[in-house]
Amino acid sequence: MRAKFSAAIIGTVVILALLFAINSQQAAANFGMSQPTPAPTPTPGEAVISWVPTSVPLGEPRTTQEQALELALDYDGIAAVWDHPWTLDTLRSEPGRITVELFQSRTEESANAGRNEWFAPEVEVDAGAVWRITIKGDVQVGVFSMSADDVNAKYDGVTYVFSQRTGNLLTVITGPKK
Repeated sequence: MRAKFSAAIIGTVVILALLFAINSQQAAANFGMSQPTPAPTPTPGEAVISWVPTSVPLGEPRTTQEQALELALDYDGIAAVWDHPWTLDTLRSEPGRITVELFQSRTEESANAGRNEWFAPEVEVDAGAVWRITIKGDVQVGVFSMSADDVNAKYDGVTYVFSQRTGNLLTVITGPKK
C-alpha cells in the first residue's frame, strides 16, 4: 500500500514538472515569477562620453593667489606643526619661502613636479584647475605612512595641491625627511 502511494506521489511530481517545463512562461506567470528583462537594442552611431564635475564645491572657487594661500593656511593649521610658523604675510616678508602656482589640470601639475602621474578623465574634470602651494622650512606633518618612525619625523617643507573649483585637498606631499 505504501509503495503504491509513494509511486503515485512521484508520478504526480513528475507530471507537474513536465507541465512546468513545457510551458515555463505560463507557469512562471501563474506562480508570480517574473522573466528577465531583455537587453536593450544597440543605439546607432558613436558613443558620446561627456565628463562633468561631480564634487560639490566647498564655497566659491579659489581664483586668486591670496584665496589659494588662505585655503592652504587652513589645511596647514590642521596637519602641520612648524618650527617657524608662516602666515599670509610670509609670501611678502620672506620671499622664496612660499610658492603658489596654478595649473590647468592635475596631470599638468604632476608633470611639472616630475611625478608624472596619470588621472582618469572624470577625476581631471572634477578637479579642474589646481593650485600647488609649497612652503619651505622644518615641519612635522600628519601624513599616513607605513613606518612608525614617520610619526614624529620632521620634513623640509610641505606641498598642498587642491582643486581651484571645489577647494578640495587633493594631495599633501612632504619634502625630504630631516
